[in-house]
Parts: sequence; structure tokens; C-alpha cells
Amino acid sequence: MRGALKLYSRACFEAIGGVREVLAWDAVDEVIARMQGFETRSIPTAEAFHQRHTGSADGRLRGHVRWGRGHWIAQHGPFWTVVRSAKVGATLEPRGASGVAYLYGYASAAVRGVPRCDVAGYRGFIKAEHRRRIAARLYPGRTVRGAATSSNG
Repeated sequence: MRGALKLYSRACFEAIGGVREVLAWDAVDEVIARMQGFETRSIPTAEAFHQRHTGSADGRLRGHVRWGRGHWIAQHGPFWTVVRSAKVGATLEPRGASGVAYLYGYASAAVRGVPRCDVAGYRGFIKAEHRRRIAARLYPGRTVRGAATSSNG
């Protein structure tokens, strides 16, 4: 469910309370859907055409700063964010600077005290998902108890 196109069943859309008007709404809605017992996944056949790179309306680096800020709002922890910023910096143009911009967005949101997603149980749920995903990479084939599962990688 990444990118410009999101598809919801009516039951899921109602269960998550619709789309929130916040930065990172597209990450938050997926976590809340999984909290409600729905499966989230990418559908390769559902396509949308972007006229420009995602998040680049004000320039790519500003877009990566916004992504980092969204990472803060969506309650991702510092370790997860450092790993994600390294991936952004290694894969997206301009290389290196993109990762720094991403990390800057997260850190500046933290310092400024930007409000985070405040749905009950959200923080614990996402921490459990992160533990499961890290464990899956480190120990393939093992299961982390108490962690949610998702087909959305």
C-alpha cells in the first residue's frame, strides 16, 4: 500500500476512522488497520502514474526532510529511523544528502515537540512490529512472540 494509490475495504476504512489529516497519514492508517486485525499489503497490479518523484513538489531534499518528520509523527523509534535514513541515503538522489535530510526531519520534529500519533496502543504495536521485522532479518524462520505480523514489507 505504498505510494500514490491507496485501496481500502469499507470495513477497514470505517474501523480505522477514515484518513487523518496529518503528515504521514499513509503510514499511520496502515498501522491502525493492522491493529484492528486487517491485512495490509502492496498490490503490484494497482498502478498510479506520478508526474514527479513522490514528495518532491518543493524539491527532493525538502521532501526527504518531510519524510523524516513523518517518521517522527508515525512513532518510529530512533534506531529504526537511523536504519531507514541510511537506506534513503544509499538509494535515493541525491545520495547521502537524502539520508541526512531524512534524519534531520526526524530530529528537528523531536526537538520541536511535533505531536505524534496518539491512538491508544499504537506505540506498543509499532514497537512490536519493529522487533518482529528486525528478528526476521537476523533470525530467518523464527517468530518473535507478541509481535504483529504483516505482509507489508
